Amino acid sequence: TLGSAWVYRHFNAGIVANCHRIPSAQFIKEKLGVNDIVSQFSRTLEHLFCVNSKLKVIFSLSPVRHWKDGAVENQWSKSILNVAIHELIRRFEKVSYFPAYELIMDDLRDYRFFKEDLLHPNQMAINYIWEKFQRTYFSEETSSGVQKVEKWKKGMGHRVLGDKTDRMNHLSKLIESAVILENELLIDLSDEREQLTLSKSQLS
Repeated sequence: TLGSAWVYRHFNAGIVANCHRIPSAQFIKEKLGVNDIVSQFSRTLEHLFCVNSKLKVIFSLSPVRHWKDGAVENQWSKSILNVAIHELIRRFEKVSYFPAYELIMDDLRDYRFFKEDLLHPNQMAINYIWEKFQRTYFSEETSSGVQKVEKWKKGMGHRVLGDKTDRMNHLSKLIESAVILENELLIDLSDEREQLTLSKSQLS
């Protein structure tokens, strides 16, 4: 997901991911052009496809407005990124675009879908985008797996109101279910299992 064409260049280190609390006087702000972005991503994609020829890459454009850059500058930046993404799609057969930006800005089109800062999409908007993404890219088998994991995660957030034995049994069932999901879906829930095991040990 690309967010902004504006970057900060350190006088000695070049373009940086963030400023690391270094004095602003050591940076210059500049806007990348379409050719800059396409050139860099083309090299990256060529390398990725050499490593894995079956790989498919999905680009999206962040709907979060970079208002500190200015209203006009933000729109200018988003436009540059959009053109660059579609040039990459033209060049690479296995590259596609998911219209998260357009769904937020043109389909939802209402500030009730944003957080209080009026810049970041709220949970309702995120759920809407996630549902669209699943319908576009997930097979029935994958969607079924996602539903199973989401149901299991809801179980992790459930508070058992019974005694210690009830809570222990609940944690044990979650750990057992995690192992089943890992084997069935080939996913890694080791961090979650470790957290559940720790919670269980604290009860015993």
